[in-house]
Amino acid sequence: MLSRVAGNEPVRRSGAKVGDCICVTGSLGGSGSGRHLEFEPRVGEAMQIAGAAKVHSMIDISDGLSSDLNRICRQSGVGAIIEAELIPISEEAKRNEDPLGSALNDGEDFELLFTLSAQEFKNLLRYWDGPVAITKIGRITDTQKMQIEMDDGEVRDLEAKGYDHLKD
Repeated sequence: MLSRVAGNEPVRRSGAKVGDCICVTGSLGGSGSGRHLEFEPRVGEAMQIAGAAKVHSMIDISDGLSSDLNRICRQSGVGAIIEAELIPISEEAKRNEDPLGSALNDGEDFELLFTLSAQEFKNLLRYWDGPVAITKIGRITDTQKMQIEMDDGEVRDLEAKGYDHLKD
């Protein structure tokens, strides 16, 4: 497979900065219900987002939000806190026993996870008119760990429990 730069610098996983907004496209979870068989890659959206705003890091969510956010945090040397109530949970995941767990860990969403400054996020929202929603779900921190703020305000450590290709 060959690719070429689309007129802007490539966006890597390793560029997240403390204070960045953490955003996702679309909705998450539900691959166990067959949702992963009907995905549409967000290549066009990735190019539009990167062309409209200075994005610091980006990855597609193929192994679950928790695992792919962990990759950005590790490779950028930062931490993260996400807000449970802001995570866009798919209709398929809402039918599961643990909808939030599904949205965090199912994988095969093939949505985009990206970080950018608060000002760039505002700029992006002014520009964005695509059919796929963009949702801010948290922020990058200097804690070196991932956390989630639950609906009741409790902050918990967030483990990467998505798909692990190297696990037995």
